[in-house]
Amino acid sequence: MSPPPATSTGGTGGPRSDRTNLSYSNGGITSSYHLYAAGLDWTKPVGLLVYADGSGEYGLKNPSSTYLLAGTNGMIAVAKRQNMVLLTPLAPGTGCPDGDGTCWYETSSGYTPIQKAAWSYNLVQYVKSRYDIDTARVALGGYSSGAQWLTEYFAPAYGVRTMTDGVGVAISYGGRCIATPTFTAAYKAAVPFVWDVGDQDPAWTSPYGVKDGESWYRANGFTTQLHVVPGLDHDRSGQFGAIMEREIREKLGG
Repeated sequence: MSPPPATSTGGTGGPRSDRTNLSYSNGGITSSYHLYAAGLDWTKPVGLLVYADGSGEYGLKNPSSTYLLAGTNGMIAVAKRQNMVLLTPLAPGTGCPDGDGTCWYETSSGYTPIQKAAWSYNLVQYVKSRYDIDTARVALGGYSSGAQWLTEYFAPAYGVRTMTDGVGVAISYGGRCIATPTFTAAYKAAVPFVWDVGDQDPAWTSPYGVKDGESWYRANGFTTQLHVVPGLDHDRSGQFGAIMEREIREKLGG
């Protein structure tokens, strides 16, 4: 067996199986998550793919659907091909005005987006304590509201403490940093941020959303990439896994 990488978390005790609708509580907030850890090669470095769904979280509430998780190009298969544990947190709270009441970017059940991001970070740390994750092989992704979670809140506040190398992928949104940024020069050099959006999507055609987010990250020292897909609007059903796999392969190999 190869020695563990220097960036290994050394976590132990986590079941090497696929499990859905698990509960996690921290800081007075409770929500659920899915975790997929079956079929990985633990003799090699195992990465981590953290993905946040859009408002309403249809893909997470229907894990057998090919909309997001299931199928050959679904996020589950992508994570396994890339030898990554897949963690998909569901946004805490209810009553969000978007979707069916769940989202990352609005206050709901009294939980602010900052608090929701903190809950998700604590969940990531919990997973890292239970699985031997290579922090130089981490991908963060999100769609719509989940893209806002990524670029506006989670990465600014917790990216440096989550990964030493990897990629951030914002699909169909992902605005400028809102949380207090903790980015270091090393993090900016190691972790590019990628936006993927349809050219008919309001997240692209407005001056906010994708344009605002990409320009902020670029102006603040990150390597950024922008994929504007002709003819597509905000609905990206069935495309999320392929987008994430493209960026993981390009940045991390595999």
